[in-house]
Amino acid sequence: MTRRVRCASQMIRCTVLALCGMGLPWQSSAMDLTQTWTQARQQDATYRAAMYGVQATREAMPQAVSQLLPNMSFSGSNNKVNLNKTENGVTQAPFAYNSANSTLTIRQTLFRKNQFAQFEQAQAQWVGSVADESRAEIELLTRITGYYFEALYAEDVVAATEKLLEATQGQLKAAQRFFDKGQGTRTDVDEVQARLDQVITQSLQVKQQLLYNKHQLESALNAPVDHLARLDAAQFTVQAPAFDLQHFMDLAEVENPDLALAKAKVEVARLEVVKAESGHLPTVDWVAQKSLSKSENLINPLATYLTYQTGIQVNVPLFSGGYTQSTVRQSQAYLDRERENLEQARRTLALQVRKEYQNITEGLLKVRALEQALRSAQQLVVSSQKSIQAGVRTQTDLLNALQREAEAKRDLWQGRYQFLMAQQKLAVLTGATPLSATEDINRLLLSDAKPVMAQSN
Repeated sequence: MTRRVRCASQMIRCTVLALCGMGLPWQSSAMDLTQTWTQARQQDATYRAAMYGVQATREAMPQAVSQLLPNMSFSGSNNKVNLNKTENGVTQAPFAYNSANSTLTIRQTLFRKNQFAQFEQAQAQWVGSVADESRAEIELLTRITGYYFEALYAEDVVAATEKLLEATQGQLKAAQRFFDKGQGTRTDVDEVQARLDQVITQSLQVKQQLLYNKHQLESALNAPVDHLARLDAAQFTVQAPAFDLQHFMDLAEVENPDLALAKAKVEVARLEVVKAESGHLPTVDWVAQKSLSKSENLINPLATYLTYQTGIQVNVPLFSGGYTQSTVRQSQAYLDRERENLEQARRTLALQVRKEYQNITEGLLKVRALEQALRSAQQLVVSSQKSIQAGVRTQTDLLNALQREAEAKRDLWQGRYQFLMAQQKLAVLTGATPLSATEDINRLLLSDAKPVMAQSN
């Protein structure tokens, strides 16, 4: 019940976000993660297909209810009859007349074990559909967040490469100037030129990757993307999980939709066994019937009969050639299969929770180490520049320092995105709604970010 309330609240909030987005230009500001995910819920074909599947599954409930409600049917016929009658060896003249019959029947189930089991089965399928909907939401969120961070990371690499390219071009001009004045060597110029050619190649590659990541996100949104809200490094902090691993394990056992769906499938399979076993049991129905017949009696062909019948109808199965026993064995095998799938889902979930928990705890140390590595790389650039002025370092040393700085920035941004992804995955694995998981990241994004992606077009 708690999950249903949260899902309903989430849908309302997403609808409000979508309506608000309709009244404003889509690209008037940087698109944040919540807007991206909301748009993807409306446009992503994989998610929409999953929602149609959920909708189809939920139709099992009204179908099961209909089997327990009164069933009314009407039948009728109208025939042309040609009567040739011979009595005591005397053939009478042919006689033709119309014969008609109409019957109204009402049937109410009193005892049909398979129909009662089907109703319980539909309830289990409904619970499974709620879990399946949550799974689709989480899958979409994980995929869209991955696309979003891949695009941001590509932008970071492009920005770092452009800065390195600009610095290398400046070093080439300086090396050429020193060479023209007789203060440098041709080797220095060639070294910087070779490094510049390498950086230009890297720049082309990262821009191509950025363009692909942009199109990947646009395909999911079915809309063009101008620029994205970027991660605010000033607000980003790495923190250890608030609870230990066992706490998240216990929470996932109760809240995880994958596990809830596997449990629902076990219950559906168990009730399928009950339905199969009901083939040995009698059925009891209350039946009421009204019938009107005209000219149906050959002895008195012009007579009209109006009859009313009501009573209890019992059907007792005696022998079906072994069919019922076979369906019971088949249903039991399916039940055993779903129980094994449940156990595998439980083990897989435990591994996923452990993996993401470890990614957070280790990612925390990794990000801190990368932050220190960036500071050291930046200090190396400053020291190399001063050493060149003192004549104890060459342009090659400075280019190497600039390359290290660019790589340190790239690795740091990648580490931050991986840390946020691990936090988000652990949250949704243990019951957090996708909307709350996106908002946790959205607080760290800058809505007024400059459009870096547009530069790659």
